[in-house]
Formats: sequence, structure tokens, C-alpha cells
Amino acid sequence: MKINKITNEELEDLSATRSKMNNVLSQIGLKEIEKNRLKEQYKNMNTYFQGILSQLESKYGKVQINIESGEIIDSEKS
Repeated sequence: MKINKITNEELEDLSATRSKMNNVLSQIGLKEIEKNRLKEQYKNMNTYFQGILSQLESKYGKVQINIESGEIIDSEKS
């Protein structure tokens, strides 16, 4: 019984394409891991930022603060 096979060129093309596809999938996975790490980092920074705002509100009351100059604007007077 004769075994039918594809040509070496077809096999190389098939194998190379499959390898590239696996590489792309791997890169997608790494990007997702990086995305999740950055989302967690942003969440932690936002929690810290909210804590700073809470401390400032305890110290200065409910005011607006210019984040560039540090100037305090009393919300009740505006």
C-alpha cells in the first residue's frame, strides 16, 4: 500500500504557517497578561489617589484644589 504525502515544500509551508500562528497566539497571551497587570496597577494607584483626596477633604473640608498650583478654592464660596 502506497502512503500518500504532501510535498516537502507544502509541508514546510504548512509547518511554518502553523508556527507563526502559535507565535501570534503567544504574543496575544503576553499582551493580555500585561494588560491585566496594568489594569491592576491603575486600580491600586486610583485607590491611593482616592485616599489622598479623602485626607485632603478631612484637612481642608469639601473644597476644589487646582492640581497644578495647589490653590484651594472653597466650594461654598463659588
